[in-house]
Amino acid sequence: QFRKNLKNNLIKNSNINVLLYKDFLFGNYNINKKKIIDTIEQSKKNKQILIFGSQIEIDIGEKNSLESSKGGRLQHLCLDIAFKLREKKYKNFIVSGFASDGEDFLKNISGVIISSESLLNFSQREVNNYLRKYRSFYINKLTNSLIYKKKNTENNIMDIIVIYFSKHR
Repeated sequence: QFRKNLKNNLIKNSNINVLLYKDFLFGNYNINKKKIIDTIEQSKKNKQILIFGSQIEIDIGEKNSLESSKGGRLQHLCLDIAFKLREKKYKNFIVSGFASDGEDFLKNISGVIISSESLLNFSQREVNNYLRKYRSFYINKLTNSLIYKKKNTENNIMDIIVIYFSKHR
């Protein structure tokens, strides 16, 4: 219901087509990231807002530990998607993720909003290094992309991912 209300509010308050992705994204990170990127690439609209519900899992592997990594799954996924859009030469985009419980793994951080402009000062190599080491928090902090919160919502339904993009390149 939250996603439907969000869609209706975005339609009411903007002049942009809004698509509510019907499937819930759950499980494998790479499969779901591909679904998101494919949905963007297959859009026939010049401008669009996409809304996804997710609980995507990230396997940091044995080489990385929770102590050496820093960032939540939304911080990581949104940075990864934003960087893919930049690689694909999308000039205007905003990738955002919100944890319904108010916490994206790290205390007091509920998500992230990353714009095309926020990544301009970072090379492909730098961003890939943050992603590879599961340290998305640091680049999101440097770009002022983190969403801070004061307390948990005490509701954990799903993560919400909202992506705006313009196909004008």
